[in-house]
Amino acid sequence: MPNKMDLHSWAVCVRDFNRTLRPSSFLKFRLGSRVTEQTKRTFADLEVMESANIKPIAPEPGLTRLVGAHNDKLFLAEHRMAKGYVGSRHSHPHEQVVYVISGHLKVSCKGRSFDLRSGDSFVVRGGIEHQATALEESVVIDVFTPCRSDYL
Repeated sequence: MPNKMDLHSWAVCVRDFNRTLRPSSFLKFRLGSRVTEQTKRTFADLEVMESANIKPIAPEPGLTRLVGAHNDKLFLAEHRMAKGYVGSRHSHPHEQVVYVISGHLKVSCKGRSFDLRSGDSFVVRGGIEHQATALEESVVIDVFTPCRSDYL
């Protein structure tokens, strides 16, 4: 059981955190050829992106991207793919982790193909060509390092 000092310290921390939960800045993101404005809450070591303030973009037919929280080292995105979507074979300098929330994907990398379904995940190193095809309507979470500034 925590002592009174621990509980008091925790309460002060929560109080101070709640005081800072006012949007401290507005940040403009360049998304494709249009600019949208989203609320970005920035704290000393924390960034909060509320889903109600995230504007979906469609970088290519059959793909919708929602940009989540990010900093200079990490970048989070949700990608929604229509059934039949075939992504271009590509590489980028970023390390990438992909987690499949729902759907069914076929992923090709280095001459191999594999199927991924809800709950599956993979990691691809920067500089490695890969491609994804949505065999069903699919939703994935992508995490990149460093930040994908080309998606901002």
